Amino acid sequence: MSASATYHRTTGEKTWATTLAWGHNSEKEQEPTGEFAVRTNALMLESTLMLGDVHTWFARGEIAGKPAHDLHAHEFPGRIFTIGKTQLGYARSFPAWRSLVPAIGGSFSLNFVPEELKVQYDGRVRPGLAVFVSIRPVRHAM
Repeated sequence: MSASATYHRTTGEKTWATTLAWGHNSEKEQEPTGEFAVRTNALMLESTLMLGDVHTWFARGEIAGKPAHDLHAHEFPGRIFTIGKTQLGYARSFPAWRSLVPAIGGSFSLNFVPEELKVQYDGRVRPGLAVFVSIRPVRHAM
C-alpha cells in the first residue's frame, strides 16, 4: 500500500518538483523460530530543482522499517529495524542529440543504521558516493 503527494512548479527557466511518499508492506516471514507477520512502513521526501535545460540539483531523505533478514542481521530473528538515508546530488545535461539529452552527475549520501547493527555496517553512519550517466527524451513544449 502506498500514498504520495507531489508539488511541481515551473517559473521561467526554473522547474521545482517535490514528492512526499509513504509505503506499507505486509508479508509473512519464515524464520528458524517460526512464521510471523511482518509489517513495515517507509517515508520518503525528495526535491529536484532544474535550472534551464542544463543544471539539476536534487535532495532526498528516507526512513524505513526493515526486517532483520533484509539487513543480513540473522542474529535478530523477527526484529524490525529503522534505517535512514539522506542524499544530495547534481546532474549536468548536454545538448540534445537525436531527441535525447545525455547527462552526467553524481551524488553523496549518508546511510544510518541503529546501534545494534553498527558492527555489521562498520559504524552507525556509512557514506556513499555515486557517479552516473543518464539519457532522457527532450522536454516537450506545451
